[in-house]
Amino acid sequence: DRTAELVGAVLTTKNEELLAKLATEVSDLDWKYATLKAIGRFSKQCHGTSDMVLADVIHNLLTSIDVSECFTKELLGRRKPTTPAEKTMFHIRKAFGVTWLEFLKVPKSRALYLTILTSLHEGVIPKMQNPKLLCDFLVDSYNLGGTASLLALNSLFLLITDYNLDYPSFYPKLYRMCTPDLLHTPYLGRFLSMLDTFLKSPLLPGYMVAAFIKRLTRNSLTAPPHAIIQVARLTTNLLKLHPSTKRLVHRGPDHKPAREG
Repeated sequence: DRTAELVGAVLTTKNEELLAKLATEVSDLDWKYATLKAIGRFSKQCHGTSDMVLADVIHNLLTSIDVSECFTKELLGRRKPTTPAEKTMFHIRKAFGVTWLEFLKVPKSRALYLTILTSLHEGVIPKMQNPKLLCDFLVDSYNLGGTASLLALNSLFLLITDYNLDYPSFYPKLYRMCTPDLLHTPYLGRFLSMLDTFLKSPLLPGYMVAAFIKRLTRNSLTAPPHAIIQVARLTTNLLKLHPSTKRLVHRGPDHKPAREG
């Protein structure tokens, strides 16, 4: 197919001017569909490449294609497309997911890897027909530890809450991420903001939320002042949201300590 050959040739050159020109030309629905398929095919051919620059080039072109018109509520609410344009949009939605899955297998630099993790939950997952197919990529990222784990949290949590992904290890691993070192990282504010979201649900058992509160407050004993303030704000909110955890700070006169032995 000529489109695949053209797109493959432009991507191989890594020429920014040619890529920018190609991106501006991809405005017609048929062109968008053909270009997405061509990028997917080219990405598949690059799975074993050692040239990580290719991943940056593919990513730049892939993210420059505006497919938002194919994901309006009106279109997504229809079971079957009724016009030729709607049929093309349906194929674009399918090609979008397939192309991203192929692209994620292309070897890439750490910087690009982290950039992708940052944008998946907003730019990719809502536009995929079956976002659960990203599960392996996100779980592998979550298991890496460090920054990759932190950036994978939003997308993984989105799959669990909005797409019914069954991942029982999410909260145990999240608990293990709450280390003393975390309170000294520049990503602390982002992590605590996400943690606040993850622990807000009234369906979570009180003992689980209490475990997070205890771990965070204990770790804050050796944390810098700004981290202590952030942790105190979060734990106070959690105590208010989950009344059963208030016994951590006040057990009351009727409390009976557990017998030893």
